[in-house]
Amino acid sequence: MNRILITGLVFLILLIFFVVIIMSSKGQNNYPVSSIKTQPRSAVYLGAWVQGFWENDTKTLNTSVLSDFEEAIDTKMALANIYSEWEYLENKSLITNLNTISKNGWVPIISSNPYFFKDCPEDDKSLYATIASGECDEFLRAAGKNLKSYNKPVFFRFAWEMNLPDMYWSIEKTSSTPEDFVNAWRRIYRIWEEQKVENVVWVLSFNTSHAKTVPYKDLYPGDEYVDWVAIDGYNWGDSHDWSGWADFNGVFRNSYNELVAVTEKPIMLSEVNSAESGGDKAKWLDDMLSKQIPESFPAVEAIVFFNENKQDGESVDWRIEKSEKYIDAVKKGLSNKLYKRSYP
Repeated sequence: MNRILITGLVFLILLIFFVVIIMSSKGQNNYPVSSIKTQPRSAVYLGAWVQGFWENDTKTLNTSVLSDFEEAIDTKMALANIYSEWEYLENKSLITNLNTISKNGWVPIISSNPYFFKDCPEDDKSLYATIASGECDEFLRAAGKNLKSYNKPVFFRFAWEMNLPDMYWSIEKTSSTPEDFVNAWRRIYRIWEEQKVENVVWVLSFNTSHAKTVPYKDLYPGDEYVDWVAIDGYNWGDSHDWSGWADFNGVFRNSYNELVAVTEKPIMLSEVNSAESGGDKAKWLDDMLSKQIPESFPAVEAIVFFNENKQDGESVDWRIEKSEKYIDAVKKGLSNKLYKRSYP
């Protein structure tokens, strides 16, 4: 009897040991991509950047532009994006503009790009190393105080697409290292945390990855410093000699898989659209909204349409409302109750 009892106890101890090992491994990124976000989502929040909504030169809003876009596609947006240099973060008029956005029922996203200026002066270090070293702290504290005064949620998309080689605030263009960027991000986060700036929603936003971009894992500051992760991605069609028609899965699949292997944070498609030339844009939009996002990209919890005529600079008109076919495709896709018109 004693021998049987001892054998049973040994088996039980070994069983507990293996269960503990398995459970602890779940806290590490040792999972297959297919295991991420297997539970159904409650929402995918809708947002947009619409040309003319924000005039950065004058720092003024034209809210009717976004309202007209909503009317065209018969859908309210939850999120409204503006693009502005980071120096503006400490300006009191920013809060006035953010309040105007919120009064219209939108939660603002600030896409903010860094650079050297008088309150963050250039020295012998790279841009992100300079931020990380504390030489821009006075400005960052002023910016944090300003954003805190808004007292409502604001998404902060700092240094978006920094993984590309050719953005002027990118890792490569600023002669920075991925470690410099990570340390700079953490520096800003900690300063604002010390100031109890609790209304900022931190969005780490990449461009779709390819052979020349910096890997997402090298730029990730850690889950404790990030609320959302994001990807900007486009189907460029045959608008350029380097591009070809790609469906939604072709644009985003590899980048999505790379990102969910780094973190389980919710994903925002912070810029998304399709060109017209080279294929069927209406079909592309319908596939994105009706099939791909609901069925095959479960970690995506927000999408932000990039809606602008960029024929002059990019040889593409991204606007959805220019064609009834595109409008009908979007309306059809957004009839899914998964898509939410308010946040949270």
